[in-house]
Amino acid sequence: MDYTFNKKISDLNLLILSYDKVIVAFSGGVDSAFLLWYCKNNTNSKVIAFTFNNNFINKRDVEFAKLFCKKINVEHFIYNSDEITDSEILKNPVNRCYFCKKEIFSTIKRLSKEKFGINTIFDGTNFDDEFDYRPGLKALDELGIISPLKIAKITKKEIRTFLGKNGFSDIASKPSNSCLATRVPYNIEITKEILLKIEKSENFLHDLGFKEFRVRYHNDIARLEISKDEYIILFDSLIRDKIVEKFKSFGFRYVTLDLLTFKSGSMNEVING
Repeated sequence: MDYTFNKKISDLNLLILSYDKVIVAFSGGVDSAFLLWYCKNNTNSKVIAFTFNNNFINKRDVEFAKLFCKKINVEHFIYNSDEITDSEILKNPVNRCYFCKKEIFSTIKRLSKEKFGINTIFDGTNFDDEFDYRPGLKALDELGIISPLKIAKITKKEIRTFLGKNGFSDIASKPSNSCLATRVPYNIEITKEILLKIEKSENFLHDLGFKEFRVRYHNDIARLEISKDEYIILFDSLIRDKIVEKFKSFGFRYVTLDLLTFKSGSMNEVING
């Protein structure tokens, strides 16, 4: 690691050590996994992982969160919610992420105080996230949620490198993920049925061996974004037939392949013009 990264880690240490007990909002993603592990193993702070589980989250991520917390021996609290109370989230406006983060982190903040007597909430936002379209960051600021990785200016690449060098190569190579609602075009109302259809489809692709992809929802159409390196898998007609058959069983009428390949946040292109 170079001097710059060592300085970032030093800043991260100083920030974490300024709190004697914290809740880490743990989605099961790479960033929050790194933050949780680092807090648990490099500070004297009391650390509890908090996973918010609702229909917007792939259940496999929740299972990963359970196993990871067990592996690093950290207390883990899972809050299960089947309902979204803010109707603005279901309307799916371009700033949906703001309303979603507001509801989720308001709940985390309230329950952290009630159940554990902890007021300090960390989340895994990294420094790169500042340069993407993320309206949810405004909600975190309003609620006083602390983002140590962003404050210490630690990037996604640095997180993956650090994890890989500390015995977590499986997590370091884990594809980036986001909530299932990001697969639905803005202003298309979100329902449990739509989210479940997307979840089943993406899990099926994962089981076939795909690593980086998205299943974008367009009513009757499933638009597959596959990484350039994995296009070769689709040269196999048997694989294509399996995908079409399975996706139709999930409720899609047509299955299409996006020739532009996988791109995280591609649904935001309508915002960028």
